[in-house]
Amino acid sequence: MNSNRISILIVEDQADFRFVLETFLNSDNEVTGASDLLHARLALNRKPFDLVLLDLNLPDGSGLSLIPDIRDSNRNSVIWVMSGNTDVSVAISAMRKGVQDYFVKPVQLEELKARIETVCSEIAVRNELATLRNKMTTSPGRTLVFKSELMAEVLQTTHFFANTEKTSILITGETGTGKELIAEEVHRCSPRHQGPFIKINCSAIPESLIEAELFGSEKGAFTDSKTTRHGLFEQAHRGTLFLDEIGELPLQLQPKLLRSLESKSFRRLGGTTEIQVDVRVIAATNRNLKEMVEEGKFRADLFHRLNVLEISIPPLRDRKEDILFLSRYFLSQFAAESRLQVSLTPESEQILEACDWPGNVRELKNVIERAVILSRGNPVTPAYFPNLAPQAAKIAGEKVFYPEQPQPEGIVPLAEIQARYIRYVLEQTHGNKTLAAKKLKITRNTLKEKLQD
Repeated sequence: MNSNRISILIVEDQADFRFVLETFLNSDNEVTGASDLLHARLALNRKPFDLVLLDLNLPDGSGLSLIPDIRDSNRNSVIWVMSGNTDVSVAISAMRKGVQDYFVKPVQLEELKARIETVCSEIAVRNELATLRNKMTTSPGRTLVFKSELMAEVLQTTHFFANTEKTSILITGETGTGKELIAEEVHRCSPRHQGPFIKINCSAIPESLIEAELFGSEKGAFTDSKTTRHGLFEQAHRGTLFLDEIGELPLQLQPKLLRSLESKSFRRLGGTTEIQVDVRVIAATNRNLKEMVEEGKFRADLFHRLNVLEISIPPLRDRKEDILFLSRYFLSQFAAESRLQVSLTPESEQILEACDWPGNVRELKNVIERAVILSRGNPVTPAYFPNLAPQAAKIAGEKVFYPEQPQPEGIVPLAEIQARYIRYVLEQTHGNKTLAAKKLKITRNTLKEKLQD
């Protein structure tokens, strides 16, 4: 059974076409039909709908006049128009009034169903995110987004460790897994949350400058040093100091860091006075520090001092359920920033989910951002993932499995649906069988045969 079922209201005065749509979409969703504005308003008063398929010309007025009622019922409703009018100005006018898509009759059912499947996914993500936000914790200015049990366990451990106010924490994980976010979360949830959160990337500072960055320097400590400079340890007093990429810290500086951690004090570069500080240190690395200790590239005593408590973040490939959740989250984020309405096609979602993501969440975020920019508001297809071509080729060569949906009760024979839809298309083409066959993408002879069945 489809876990992403949505509620759909079809407002269409042509009975045959409404019947076809209701029957075609009802197996996967909860569908309600209305023949005019009056019955549509009655339906909206009874309950909100996720999606409204709206005919423009109804017996009692314009379908667009229903938009305020739809918004009053559910401000997040997706509104699509179905019309035989091919005038571009009409479509533009409808879009300006809040319509998100415009389908020209006769509607291609498979195309419509594919778009609805995308909307189902988007609505499911929106609902999941809303639920998650009620339970989710946020770090300063940023949000931890996940769905997997593995990350839920990481967050639980993070909150538990946060309560130990002074104990050092080592965060391990591959590049791009979100180590800095977890460090921020520790600080935010700790008794030190009102103090500063100071961070430094040990790999980004030249070896000759990192000591001064950490511990500061006295006036005259080196050439052109005309003032006393406060280091990051001093700036983090009564707060948290985050040492990212600790494995890149120069070996000769490690004893001084160890001493500061042990004594809670330090000396500025060129100074003689011991300065006492109240700082909690959180370190992070994507390297195996145990192996570095064995190789003599990292001090064992410093490793043990930092690794009192460890938080290990699993790579994205080990938590597959987070991939699409994050993809949709980033998609909505970048689409909102670009003021675009963008969706992922099912093929794109398959490719994203199948990738190993060596760059983890950071890589996924960058891929989605690029796709949103290049798509310019069109559905994001695999063509917008050129760097994922090997995975795309692999998936294309495999049989895609879609679980069968259970048949609804009171199922309507396919022949009846087909006959009604053919009658509807013939009405739209004013009885022109050649044009109707073209719209249905079948030959005229096939159409005649179906009319005789």
